[in-house]
Amino acid sequence: MTGPGSSFIPARMSVGIDIARICTMFLIVSGHYMQLPGFYSHFSGGVGYPFQPGDISQFRDSLANQAWGLDRLFLVVDFSYWSLNFTFFALSGLSLWFSTRKSGVFSLRDYFFKRFTGVYLGYFIAALAAFLIAVTLLGHKPGEHDLNYLLLGVTRARETVFYNDTLWFMSILFILYLIYPFIVFLYARLGPVAVFAISTASSYFFIHKHVLATVTFLPTAFTFFIIGIAVAELLCLASDILARYKKTGALIALSTSVTCVYLLHSVLYASIMASNRYEYDTHASGLLFFFLFLSGGMLLPLGQSKTLRTLGAATYPVYLFHYLLVRVCSVDPSLHETISRARFLAFWPLGESILAASTAIFVLLLTLGVVYNRFVVATLTAGMHAALGREIRVRRRD
Repeated sequence: MTGPGSSFIPARMSVGIDIARICTMFLIVSGHYMQLPGFYSHFSGGVGYPFQPGDISQFRDSLANQAWGLDRLFLVVDFSYWSLNFTFFALSGLSLWFSTRKSGVFSLRDYFFKRFTGVYLGYFIAALAAFLIAVTLLGHKPGEHDLNYLLLGVTRARETVFYNDTLWFMSILFILYLIYPFIVFLYARLGPVAVFAISTASSYFFIHKHVLATVTFLPTAFTFFIIGIAVAELLCLASDILARYKKTGALIALSTSVTCVYLLHSVLYASIMASNRYEYDTHASGLLFFFLFLSGGMLLPLGQSKTLRTLGAATYPVYLFHYLLVRVCSVDPSLHETISRARFLAFWPLGESILAASTAIFVLLLTLGVVYNRFVVATLTAGMHAALGREIRVRRRD
């Protein structure tokens, strides 16, 4: 396996990935926090959240009650926050494959160690924290196997939804991480044809996504994952051409962004208003967001920087822990009142704009994510690196 040429402009790709991660996480977090008692209703004039297809009147009224056009646009996009989980599956495949192609080599030892320290370790802490909070603060009576299900990543099990429902994403991602080395193995022997053949075959899952979703999200998630890999491979193959014709590459990225905006408008607004039912294709919107955020991020006049990488990495702990606040607030009446009368909402424009207030909350959470990575994850990872390969002598008692 060879990496992309030096002319590939890896900074553009890295910037695009980090921007896409931040934008995706912002919408997921904002979507969940609209469910906080007193937060969404503060900006919607008391109108309920449009959860069901028949809630079209709530959808219309929520938009009509926004004083700012940006807030109306934000709500149209953020009501579809659940579809962004599939965007993250595609981003995971893209970033993994780009990293592998960039290095030109693949080590199973390094791969699984990074997955354990960088992914499962954080998941373990989040799952354990969710269990302790539910049992101690929320007064939840755990089932016989709840903690086992949580720690093993079976978070779509009925017994574990109460603790931290967002962790279902990680359950599927663990399986995709186990599949990934086999894709690399096939690529090393067959070349790009392996990636494109797998992505073509996975279209079967996408065609039958609605039937499969009643059983498991894994096939659909794999389709998004392999789409991310295929996009990364295409960009790697076209690296020299993109470097030679930079204006053409920028024009392609711009055209992709504009097309995605137009199609998202159709999926998330025009088709809904025409059908008079709040229904949209979650998988189509998730795929469109993936291409929009990636192409848009690559167009931004930003260079590769440690700050951007740090913020991109901080989205992971934000995803793992942010829903715990929703769980706590959903059962604690005192926190309901605190949220509805939060002091920061009194300051302009935070008290008038749901976009501004959501952004403020996300910036706070992202900052906490940076601190968590710096002092918790980095410390644990450094300790495991130091212990890796060190022999532990077990003395036998005579």
